Amino acid sequence: MLLASAYAGLVTPTGGWLSTAAAILCVAFQWIAAVCLCWTMVCLAARRWKAMAVTTLAICLAWPTVRSHMPLHLTGADAPTQPVFTVATMNVRNYNCSDTTDLKKQPSASLRLLLDTDADVILTQETFAYGWDYERFFAVRPLLAELRQRYPYRSEDRQGITIFSKHPFTATPVGPVEDTYDVTRHDRGWMHHYAMAYDLTLPDGQRLRVINVHLRSFGLATLHVDNAWQGVARAFALRAEQARQVRQAVDSGPRTVVVAGDFNDVPTSNTLRTVMGGDLSDSWQQCAVWPVATLHKPWIHHRIDYVLYRGDLSPVASRVPAGGTSDHRAVVTTFALGRK
Repeated sequence: MLLASAYAGLVTPTGGWLSTAAAILCVAFQWIAAVCLCWTMVCLAARRWKAMAVTTLAICLAWPTVRSHMPLHLTGADAPTQPVFTVATMNVRNYNCSDTTDLKKQPSASLRLLLDTDADVILTQETFAYGWDYERFFAVRPLLAELRQRYPYRSEDRQGITIFSKHPFTATPVGPVEDTYDVTRHDRGWMHHYAMAYDLTLPDGQRLRVINVHLRSFGLATLHVDNAWQGVARAFALRAEQARQVRQAVDSGPRTVVVAGDFNDVPTSNTLRTVMGGDLSDSWQQCAVWPVATLHKPWIHHRIDYVLYRGDLSPVASRVPAGGTSDHRAVVTTFALGRK
């Protein structure tokens, strides 16, 4: 079971029951691995050497997947001597402003967190009608002014994904407009591209592509018992197709590319394997010391938000700061420019 879940991400979800089962098994890897680790300790205490040897062998064979979930870099990267470029990404969940009568949720907390990162580029998902409804909130209004002053290059339309940048860019949608979300929840002309590519020009003239993604979720809140399997299967299949579209945007871009956002899938899923191909790396896996969950819901704690990269970049620090009012945590990665 451990090995099956470790490599289930090699199967591309197509909507069929077998590929859907493999995708679910992949999501369950961290729980299966935890059970196996506990079983190994029990076997050690009970001196059941053969059983412990079998489980240990399975863990060793699954080690690449284990490392993806649990990086162990005990020494930090050297301080960069080159210029740095920082990317922050967060699914802000509408800054908790959906209910305009409830100000106790402190919708400014996520904005404050993102501003405090002072990143070169801030990428947000589930931003909804940024610059529209939020103007009504006294707690948010000053932060909007600060954000606009600090980030002169930005998108402030009704797309679900948004960029705030210190550097000029041109934007290109990736794939068609996403229309599979529950339209009854977004009745204000809200549209959603699941990915946008931004071609940035840095002060030294270097060009790089930043792709902001918000891939298809399971929609757990809207699933019904009678069609739960079909809903999950369709979500996996749609996300697989979106991942292929994002990968095409990576392949058509320059040598240096950053792909960041809410992937709604686990580190060794088919989604991540497709987007990463053979040339993108996971900045958290390259820098972190311990596993982390970026999605926090009851009984659901997974790392599904990423900053991936390739080209003339080298991650020197990656962190998941606590705070904000979303059910997602922000991911903030600092790169040294020009290092391979």
